[in-house]
Amino acid sequence: MKGACKMALSKYFNKNLKHLRQLKKISQKELADKLKIDRSTISRWENGDMDATLNYALQISELLDVDLESLLAKDLTDISNESLLNFRKEHNDLTEKYFNFVISISKEKLDSNIISMIAHILKNNNIINNVSELTSKSNEEVIAFINNNKTKLIEKKISIDIIDEKK
Repeated sequence: MKGACKMALSKYFNKNLKHLRQLKKISQKELADKLKIDRSTISRWENGDMDATLNYALQISELLDVDLESLLAKDLTDISNESLLNFRKEHNDLTEKYFNFVISISKEKLDSNIISMIAHILKNNNIINNVSELTSKSNEEVIAFINNNKTKLIEKKISIDIIDEKK
C-alpha cells in the first residue's frame, strides 16, 4: 500500500494476533476476508515477515474484541477465552477512570491512515455515524471537525490534539 503508515507494531503484535485469532477459532482466510486482504498477508504478519499498518491493527483489534493498546503492548499469549473476558472487563474499568484515547499528532504527519484510525475511534464512540464522514474530508476539514467537537470528545474521554510543528 503506497503511502501507508507502516510501523513495527510491537514485539507482541505478531504473537497476539495468532493467539487471539486461534482462540476465537477464526482461520487466517476468514480474518483476511474480513479485512479484504490476501490470506498470505495474515500469515506474514503472524510470522513477523511483514508489518501491518496501524489502520489494519485497529481493524484487527475490533474484530478480535481486544483494545488496540493491549494488542500492541501486552503479551496476551497466555490468556484463555474466559480470562480474555475478565481481562477486557478489568481493562475497561481501569480506562474509564481516565481517557479512553489520547492522540497527539503533528499536523504535518496527519495522513489517511491516521484519519482512518481517528474515524474508527469516533464511530465506535458514537460521535460520527460512518467512518467516511471523516475519511472523505481534507486534512483542514478533519482538524476543524476535531476542534469544533472538543467538548463532545472530552465527554467521551477522548483527547485528540493536532499540533502545528511549524510555529
